[in-house]
Amino acid sequence: MADVEATGRLHLDWHPRLVQGLLQTPDYAREIFRCAYSDGPELQAAVAARMARQALLFDSGTTLRFLIGEAALRWPIETARTLVSQLDRLLLFLADGTANIGIVPFSAPFGAFSYHAWSVLAERDEGLPDLVEIGLETAKVDITDPEQTTAYREAFERLSAVALTGDRAMELIRQIRQELTDS
Repeated sequence: MADVEATGRLHLDWHPRLVQGLLQTPDYAREIFRCAYSDGPELQAAVAARMARQALLFDSGTTLRFLIGEAALRWPIETARTLVSQLDRLLLFLADGTANIGIVPFSAPFGAFSYHAWSVLAERDEGLPDLVEIGLETAKVDITDPEQTTAYREAFERLSAVALTGDRAMELIRQIRQELTDS
């Protein structure tokens, strides 16, 4: 995955229900991977690989834009404590500008919503075509057809138009964080 990610200078990443891998804390990633691996070397290797990929966040030659559905901020994978730590990390990224993050709130018009997660890698090395990656339960789908990749880029912009960013995104995350810690 890291090799493919390195081919694009522009990353557009949408997920309606989870925080994306490049933004995850180790504990949040561990809880996700625990759905597929039992505790042990495979689980630890998966978490370590995910954390290593995060070096891309600090690559000044790459533009990363993340859109996260509000459900991801409210749905603990295993524990509320881990989700609260994950929300704290998102707040740090928003505060210091490490990542361009938008939150698509439940109040956004449904016409802007996209049902599944996907990533667009664009402005790729050596004239490679734009690539849309869609992770399914048992497989990964890669799309390079220009009409289809354009449709995903346009969908990203529709989602971006209704996303909360900056202070408004931070306000929603803080509100949800408070709800999680109060319950």
